[in-house]
Amino acid sequence: LRRCPAGLRASFARDAQGPLCWPAIPARFRQTGFESRSRVYAGAMRCILVSHTHWDREWYKTFQSFRARLVDTVDRVLELVEADPDFRFQLDGQAIVLEDYLAIRPEKRETLAAAMAAGRVAAGPWYVQPDSLIPTGETHVRNLLEGRRVTETLGPCSRIAYTPDSFGHPAQFPQLFAKAAAE
Repeated sequence: LRRCPAGLRASFARDAQGPLCWPAIPARFRQTGFESRSRVYAGAMRCILVSHTHWDREWYKTFQSFRARLVDTVDRVLELVEADPDFRFQLDGQAIVLEDYLAIRPEKRETLAAAMAAGRVAAGPWYVQPDSLIPTGETHVRNLLEGRRVTETLGPCSRIAYTPDSFGHPAQFPQLFAKAAAE
């Protein structure tokens, strides 16, 4: 964000409903709720905001605490998908969030599947976010295959090789992603 021109620096804040808003972006570029595919043009710079989650199943709270937050998040995402025809969302790079959500909200399976089939919600290609450096190449391949299998029970698997919480990346990742049809 430091490279954004003055006046376009997005400062994160919570609004009354809870989702992030972008108060430093001029009103004509702002949307309500989560930002979706927002573009701000300032000279030669083009900023694209991608709505997404980075999901930790367990970290500083229990699995059930985090799953409760996941359910609230996906419920809100599905509301926004229904309300805004331009809204798109990257639901993390791991497919296990789909299983965790549907374990609590099985009645939302068709709604989630429709959003994924329409390209409005993306998930995968991993089953779980990998530790990139310790596991073997075969572990990564199996993780990608299982992520694709789980995701494709609901819709297409994301082709984005989303690995936000890996502490370093092996040199072979481009090869693995090419074989997994991920970019």
